Amino acid sequence: MLRGEFVGLNGGADFYASSLADLEAEGRMSLKVFLDMGAERGLEPFRHSSGKFNVRLDPDLHHAAVVKAKAENISLNDRVRDAISRAANDAPAPRPDETSGPGSAGQSVCPQVGIDLPNAQCKRSMQNI
Repeated sequence: MLRGEFVGLNGGADFYASSLADLEAEGRMSLKVFLDMGAERGLEPFRHSSGKFNVRLDPDLHHAAVVKAKAENISLNDRVRDAISRAANDAPAPRPDETSGPGSAGQSVCPQVGIDLPNAQCKRSMQNI
């Protein structure tokens, strides 16, 4: 049995099937139901992140990161953002002054389920269960 899930939505939209083709069909149906029900209730379908979070580090690691960033003449925030961007996208993150907010470059779409979903993190995570 295969399981798929849309991430970045304001609720659950997971689905199951025994083949990849059936999983895609179930995904389309699950997402349509999720979006239709949300629209009926007047709910925003996509989870929005503030762009801010706290990271807890060992004090020595924190100090080493500050020293390294300073030596490279960048802020610790830029260092952390770039590391997270590489981990998440394998690409450099846009600088805050290079974006124009939601809908700017970097928005996601879900062509694999046949529905465009701007501003969503719509990667399916499929796993055997």
